[in-house]
Amino acid sequence: MEKPDMEVVDRRIKWALLAVSLLTLVFLAIAAVQENLLAEWRMVRGRYARMLREKATDDAAREIARQFENRIVQNVIPALNITDRCITCHPGIDDPRMADQKQPYRMHPGDYLEKHPPEQYGCTICHQGQGRATVFADAKATDVHWDYPLLPREFAQSSCAMCHAPDAIREYAPLAARGHELFVEKGCYACHKVAGVGGAMGLPLDTVGVKKKAALPFAYIEGEHTIANWHVEHLMDPQKIVAGSTMKNFNFTYDEALALTNYILSLRGFEIPMNYIPKDRIEYEYHKAFRKALPGEELYKRYCYACHQDGLTSHYDPILKRYIPTVRNPAFTAIATDDFLKKNIEKGRPGRDMPAWEEQAGGLREDEILSIVAYLRGDTPMSPDYDERYRAAGNPERGAFLYERNCSGCHGETGRGMQAPALANRVFQETATDAYIKATIERGRHGTTMTGFAQDSPSFAALTNKEIEDLVTFVRTLQ
Repeated sequence: MEKPDMEVVDRRIKWALLAVSLLTLVFLAIAAVQENLLAEWRMVRGRYARMLREKATDDAAREIARQFENRIVQNVIPALNITDRCITCHPGIDDPRMADQKQPYRMHPGDYLEKHPPEQYGCTICHQGQGRATVFADAKATDVHWDYPLLPREFAQSSCAMCHAPDAIREYAPLAARGHELFVEKGCYACHKVAGVGGAMGLPLDTVGVKKKAALPFAYIEGEHTIANWHVEHLMDPQKIVAGSTMKNFNFTYDEALALTNYILSLRGFEIPMNYIPKDRIEYEYHKAFRKALPGEELYKRYCYACHQDGLTSHYDPILKRYIPTVRNPAFTAIATDDFLKKNIEKGRPGRDMPAWEEQAGGLREDEILSIVAYLRGDTPMSPDYDERYRAAGNPERGAFLYERNCSGCHGETGRGMQAPALANRVFQETATDAYIKATIERGRHGTTMTGFAQDSPSFAALTNKEIEDLVTFVRTLQ
């Protein structure tokens, strides 16, 4: 085999290294030109400089055009932990002459900047996005790993409700204001806590607005995979988006879901410095902390209606897969004392869907709970033959047989509840008197599947007074 000419090989390697080095220098030069002379922000500001010169029709305008510099501009607000370079590529946000221009040169709409100057508030506090970026795709941050990308235009009002009182922003943030109204009207407080008030079936929502994308399941989202769109589609069909969700489907329209999402996204738990909090929010927080007791009917609609509906009849909930008991039926309130109603609202039913509403749990004060009790009772007086002093002294073994035959199909073999209320529940056992249990067995519950078992009732399995006493005695052993 012929020996290679090492001198020739060496020469070729040197030429190759030279070519690669020159090519590297060319790429570095191109990168330097792109970064320093052809950068996106520089091109944007260069075009804006030409626009200023074209619009310079007087000495003041010509001076503005002369002083304009093609450089990165940023707002640093330590109090809000914000550093924004948005105004680098949006230099015309405060120039009325740019009202008819296309983005990124258009003047900011409305009078927001008069009350929220960028040098004091920045931009991302309202619009989110990656404030330090100087390339629009990175600033928008929808396709990069950024927790809070730029809010789509239709969700920007959520930022208004973050700082301002949600019931005082209808003029300039009608979507967020309507979202707050829907949150109250539809009884969202029945399952979700906000500021310590609400039910426990759903998660507290105080910081839901800062939930990160990675924490949400997007497998069944049909539209854009954004946090805002996730909330919209989830509100319109909870079970489709989250398998096994117990959230009630309210059949929201798109517009309603859009409004609710604006309010939900405003719940960011953001610690705002005192000098940034507007007066309407201070007043709102004061009235929330020292709220007046609303009428019982309004409290019921806010905290109870989502599950119990009008409360006059029992109904089957297809999501919870069980019957929801009546709470306003005269057949119930005629034998339920005010103390019984009050304690069941306060303590709820541990282990069941009914949460505790006392102040340290659901956040309701005693006067508010008493208002709900008064609304539940309505005009129904206690039954005249209801004797709260009654104590059952029957045969529990006989009662067990009667319970298995007549009651276990709905209440469960051990009283833990199936389609009907749990009789072994601690709160039920502590608050229900023997007289209440006896009267319920005798009379049943009109408007529900619970039939009466007294001998003068049309029940297919009427019980004697002694058998009812045996049954009451056995129910007491379930605790």
